[in-house]
Formats: sequence, C-alpha cells, structure tokens
Amino acid sequence: MGDQPTLLIAGLGRCGTTMLMTMLDAGGFPVTGPRPNYEDARRFGPLRADMEWLAEQSGRAVKLIDPLRYKITSASFPVPPVILLMERRNSEQARSQVKLLTALGEYRNPQRQVVKAMQRSIARDTPLLRAQMGKLTDNVFRVRFEDVLSVPATVAKALAAISRRKFGLDFDIRAARDAVIKRDAACASDLRIENIVLPEIARELAARDAA
Repeated sequence: MGDQPTLLIAGLGRCGTTMLMTMLDAGGFPVTGPRPNYEDARRFGPLRADMEWLAEQSGRAVKLIDPLRYKITSASFPVPPVILLMERRNSEQARSQVKLLTALGEYRNPQRQVVKAMQRSIARDTPLLRAQMGKLTDNVFRVRFEDVLSVPATVAKALAAISRRKFGLDFDIRAARDAVIKRDAACASDLRIENIVLPEIARELAARDAA
C-alpha cells in the first residue's frame, strides 16, 4: 500500500463524513478509526494532527474534520492524496452543529442568531477549505450530503470508480448503497442516528468482518 495515495474524507463539522466513511467501509475499502464514527482522538485533536501517522495511511480512508485547524501541506504525504470533500446545505449543517453542541453542553437554549452565526461561519470557511484541499492534490472530488441521501446508488458507483482507478480495488456498490440511512436531508431534531442507528450498522459490519 505504501505507493498508493491516502483517501481523505474531509469536510467541516456535521457535513456527512461519517456517512461517507460508512459507505466506504461497507463497500470494502480499507478505513481508519473505530466504528461507528471513524474518529481517532489519539491522531486528531482540537489543534494538532499526527502528521507522521497520516503519512503512513497509504491506501486507506481517513476521516478529516475541519482540516483548516491543521497545518497540512502536500509535503505531508509521500504520494498526493485523493480527497472526497463533503459539503452540505449551510443552513442544515449549521442547525446540526448547534444541535450537537447543545447535546454536549456548549449551549443551553440556543437562539436563532446562534444558528445564523454558525451558518455564516460555514459559508466563510467553505471556500477556504476548498482552496486548502486544492493545494494538496489535483484529485479533489466534491460530494454533496444531499446527493448521498437522494441518489446513494450513484454515489456508490462513483466511489467504486475511484476505488478501481485510483487504488486498484474492487468495491461492493450494493453494500455501500445499502449502508446509507434513508432519511430527509434536513437536520433531524434528535441524535437517534448517531446514538442508535450508526452503532447498529457498526455491529453489522463487525459481524461481516468476523464471518
């Protein structure tokens, strides 16, 4: 795997990177980080990233949330990475961020202006993130949160094409498609998906691996 690129699944918080990592995992692409969120606190903190570890993840998918926090350059990788840049409708992404932060105790009774401020922050950071990712590689593919939910088979086929052309790997399109939770693209009012549904999918994938 050492001569292969790393597959970065990048985006601003609550954009759908976990959903995309789950599709990759279900489809048979090598992933990093523990299920169901594919995040490793040992590797990525609020202000630091383990760049030595990241450079060693050739041929694997790495979830990278809010990359603007980190000093990542093209020199961070032995081979230019392939990047799937997840994006979501700003208003719903902002609502989702505030919902999660409220559940974590950051807000008690957030008002509409809090969501609006978060939405402005996302709108400001999105072009900066696109520019940052574009400096790392020519292989940046934007993926819309809404498209994953509305046409999961199309997205799964695109993932299969990337797996085959960039990594020489077979990919189970049907399994990736079926890993997408059927739901509305609007921000849900609760954390049922995070707390119940995703752990169930993680258990199913673990059982598959053990079979």
